[in-house]
Amino acid sequence: MLKIIYEDNDILVADKPSGMAVHPSKLHQGDTLADEVKAYLKKSGAEEKFVFRCLTRLDKDTSGLVLIAKTLEAARNLNRQMADKKIVRIYEAIVEDDGSMPGHGTIEAPIARMSDDEHDIRRCVDENGERAVTHYEVVSRGNGVAKVKCTLETGRTHQIRVHMAHIGHPIVGDRLYNRKHKEGMRLKMVRLEFAHPCTGKRMLLTLN
Repeated sequence: MLKIIYEDNDILVADKPSGMAVHPSKLHQGDTLADEVKAYLKKSGAEEKFVFRCLTRLDKDTSGLVLIAKTLEAARNLNRQMADKKIVRIYEAIVEDDGSMPGHGTIEAPIARMSDDEHDIRRCVDENGERAVTHYEVVSRGNGVAKVKCTLETGRTHQIRVHMAHIGHPIVGDRLYNRKHKEGMRLKMVRLEFAHPCTGKRMLLTLN
């Protein structure tokens, strides 16, 4: 069931659960966030010509806040904000930690596809990849893990997942980059800040 955090005539912010894909694909038809949003808007009387425009796309196994533009005008404005790095996205991750992880830091390591196979979604740190920057801060730690707050400066595919694994502190439950854990991936977008695309009002949305 679609969980809406905020909605007005121009935007909608939803709390996407882990395991739900954002967009339809060959493997996901009828069970995506796009399908849920379209069904909700149709039921509420919105135009059937609604186009799903997701501004903060999350991996299938990542949960948390997703920003959706309900109009083309809103989408254009938010895309400009994203390009100008004016949309703040903060994630919470549970990572492996033996006590050696520094309390805060910046990971600047380029990311590229792991192989030329178009069906291989894995990424890796590669000097020939695209620039990727993640800022992190340890919030708490104990029992072999740490809760980490991550702020994205860039938005590459699997960026936090790859960067955390790269520094030796992979995310718990990440089946692509941490094979030791099989439970659900512990990565969630918990804070989203941006200017409303039509009013200019500063918006701050959070999850516990």
